[in-house]
Amino acid sequence: MTAVGGGNVAVSEVSTDGRITGSVTPVEKVKSIVAIPRCLDVKCATCKRQFTARANTPDKTITCRACGKAFSVPTYAAKIDKASGKFEITGLPAGQRYDLIVQTTMGRIEGVDLSPLETELEKLRRKRVRANPREFGTEDRETIVELITKVKQFENFVRPIYIVGHGEKATALVEKARIQDEKTEKFHSEKGNEAIWRVELWYFRRWFGGWERVSNVEGVLYRLRIPRSKYDAMNWVFSDTLGGIEVDPAGKSERVKIELPAQLDPKRGRVATSEP
Repeated sequence: MTAVGGGNVAVSEVSTDGRITGSVTPVEKVKSIVAIPRCLDVKCATCKRQFTARANTPDKTITCRACGKAFSVPTYAAKIDKASGKFEITGLPAGQRYDLIVQTTMGRIEGVDLSPLETELEKLRRKRVRANPREFGTEDRETIVELITKVKQFENFVRPIYIVGHGEKATALVEKARIQDEKTEKFHSEKGNEAIWRVELWYFRRWFGGWERVSNVEGVLYRLRIPRSKYDAMNWVFSDTLGGIEVDPAGKSERVKIELPAQLDPKRGRVATSEP
């Protein structure tokens, strides 16, 4: 399947024979499935500079820091058999990890990669830290929740959607919102009855016996400034099982089985009529 967007970008010297296959049930609830490379090694077609684009989303553009040229993030649409529920995404650059975005009759279910943060040394060794002998327990989780929610921030609603521990590391998907009401001071250029909604990936490490947030590495996936009515009507949740799907250098990946829920879970994102 041909990529949508990405006219000024070339994936750095890799095969485009990769594919993701799987099945989805119930298929009648599915409108579309696309794959997106959240972290992409690219080469600017204008100045030929190679770099890594992070926290990619379909609505963003990637800007080359060398020449300033901007290009859209490539996405790859699935072919879905409406009879069997089987789907296939082809033409993927190999050796990359992908998140799936599933548009359904209920709303949007978006995969997110909650793998641990890699150091430069780990990247050079081409070795991802997948496990650690130390167990990630309840106390660790509670500490990270405090680090997320207790810090004074511009937003008046902050919560973790996911927290995944990797021994001495952890990754959190964080939802933040500035919701205008009678108790909230107006923000810059606020037009009345607006909301600012953000979804970010935060990374943590256990350092000298305590947890800390790793600074300057968070990924802002989405930042929307929208009318409160649109915010209240959102149906947009996230799924860790649809994220971080690896297409190996040979273009192969594990088969994906998508089982859609009866209804969207408000703990995993925004669902219309849920609080706040």
